[in-house]
Amino acid sequence: MPFVERRAFPRQPIHHLTVLRLSDETAIPALVVEVSARGARVELDRHLAEGTYLRLTLEEQIVFGHVCYCVPGKENEYAVGVQLEESLASVEDLSHLAACLDSNAPNRIVQGAEEALPETLR
Repeated sequence: MPFVERRAFPRQPIHHLTVLRLSDETAIPALVVEVSARGARVELDRHLAEGTYLRLTLEEQIVFGHVCYCVPGKENEYAVGVQLEESLASVEDLSHLAACLDSNAPNRIVQGAEEALPETLR
């Protein structure tokens, strides 16, 4: 019987080295091995708890999401499923994010909006 893709958003294999950042700014080297419109699978050297919010850079795009699974993979590696929730693909997106954060928290200074993690993802 042939394989039938049942996912709403088919996965595409890639090989993209990046740095995954947690909400506390911990930087974790990661290899993105699959992407879809709503998710990604990354490999890294540590376990992350389900629900952990993070951001990662894919080429020119910054994406935000949370860990939906983390399972042991190859030796000393973990396969992490990330459900993507938001993405920033342009300078306009970054400016909009900074404006939203600034208007929602008037006494908060947003520095380097490209590195800011939205409050909804903390």
